This record gives sequence, structure tokens and C-alpha cells, in this order.
Amino acid sequence: MANWLEGKVVENRRLNDYLTSLIIDVELNGYEAGQFVRVGLPDGDSVLARPYSLVNTPEDSLLEVYFNIVEEGPLSPRLFDLKAGDDVLISDNPSGFLTVSEIPQCKHLWMIATGTGIGPFLRTRLPGHDRKDR
Repeated sequence: MANWLEGKVVENRRLNDYLTSLIIDVELNGYEAGQFVRVGLPDGDSVLARPYSLVNTPEDSLLEVYFNIVEEGPLSPRLFDLKAGDDVLISDNPSGFLTVSEIPQCKHLWMIATGTGIGPFLRTRLPGHDRKDR
């Protein structure tokens, strides 16, 4: 069972009619670029939540997740409609192994994704590689 942190929506940045970037202010400690958290909203006596990859670096003070709206879904339409100042719940246990520490030493690294799957790659910085190297 997840422990929930209370966060506040800072911005809901609509990228198109079906894709949004949700920026959240919450105190989340100890995660690595490429991990994900569960984002949720109260649903009666429980929390309705889904996993979303963090697209910000651990050094950023705000969390950011990208997601597509699933119009018939129970959660994404509600998340899609959130506005600045709205409450949102974030799991306190980041998870996932799509992280720099899991990448073996190599000369070239190909990172391929589609849709919101690019999220973990957007801000990942490999040790010793500056943005100009990409």
C-alpha cells in the first residue's frame, strides 16, 4: 500500500487536445531520473492512481509528468482537467529501472520511444555528457 504525499498543481500545460504536462509541487525525496511515481486523486474511501514517469531531473524543485487522456478512463480525464492550485496525490515510493545507473558502460546509446514514452528521456543526463553532445 502506497503512502501518499499531498501535492499542488502548479501548471497544467496542454500540449495538444490529448496530451498534457502536469507540473506538481510536492516534497518527494530520493529518486533517480527515469523512475516513475503513482499520481492519484481521492475516489470515495480510496485513491484512484496510475503510474507516470517523471520527466524532470531530481535536481528540479517541481515534478513533471506527461500523459495522454483516455477519454473513457476513470482517472486521466480528471487529471487532464486539473488547474493550478488543485490538490493531487503522489506516491512516496518512486520506482522503475529505466535509470542511468542501470545503463552499462558503452560508447553509443540509442534511446527509442513513442508517445508519452519519451518522458523519461527528456531530461536524463548521462554522466560526462553535456547537452551539446547530443
